[in-house]
Amino acid sequence: MILICNGLSNLKGSASTRGNLRGLVKKRTFRLNNNAFSLMEMLVGLAIIAVLSLITVVSVSEVRGYTAMGNEVSAGKTLMSAFHLYASDNGGKLMPGLNRTLQWVPFKDRRVNFAESPHRYPYRLAPYLDYNLEGSVFVNGNEEQIVDQFGPGGGLYDYGVSLMPAMGMNMFFVGGILDQSGSLHLDQVDEVITRQDQVEANIIVFVSAGYRTVGMGRDDEDGLGYHQVNAPHTWAEFSWKESSLPSNYGNVMARHNDKVVCAFLDGSVQVLGVEELRDMRLWSMRAALEDNRHYRPGQ
Repeated sequence: MILICNGLSNLKGSASTRGNLRGLVKKRTFRLNNNAFSLMEMLVGLAIIAVLSLITVVSVSEVRGYTAMGNEVSAGKTLMSAFHLYASDNGGKLMPGLNRTLQWVPFKDRRVNFAESPHRYPYRLAPYLDYNLEGSVFVNGNEEQIVDQFGPGGGLYDYGVSLMPAMGMNMFFVGGILDQSGSLHLDQVDEVITRQDQVEANIIVFVSAGYRTVGMGRDDEDGLGYHQVNAPHTWAEFSWKESSLPSNYGNVMARHNDKVVCAFLDGSVQVLGVEELRDMRLWSMRAALEDNRHYRPGQ
């Protein structure tokens, strides 16, 4: 009995012992709180992660943009090499942008003969590209759009390829348009460069091109290519913005952060803004020789 009483007495302990126990509990609690994150710390951490994720997304997007532009710059150089090979093989005569005298053109082991497919430049230039359209006619996804819209093969596919190369040709001022008789389009007489030995100024041949399929069941989808571009004397006066219709700018498409890839007669390639491209001296030899940036054909 005495032992039990002594044990109870010791268990109750002195005031100092009870104080020590409470202190120990507080210390342990304090340490646990120190090892945990407060709500504010968690919010700050999440904010930092969000900012870093945004920076990563933007950086990846910028890299992809520069890669796409680089692909098109390379395509411009390839097209110009083929363009001059054609001229060398044809007595110095530049390739027409449209040739309506042709019923068909060869492509690898077959003939391309559907509708206007042989008239436009892609299949006529193909032999000078070693029949490899990737990286010249097909750039940055336009072939996928062609397959989606026209199917993976056959005449309709050929039509789509001829219609939607990544870069359009400045055919009114370079190469020209031949009618069914083989004569130059009447409006082009004395305007168009048709031979290498006529070149007195370095002007644009190929440009980033496209269209927007408004009203065709594919609203607001940019078509990443078009075979023909028109010079700025036909353009709308208002400034280009992302929502602009390429048809208002001669089917020129500023898809590289409001910039356009341009391949010139001397084989060089430049990346220019839409407003820079309003200079007619870049498009017409006569405008360049007259030093008239506002030149208009027929005036």
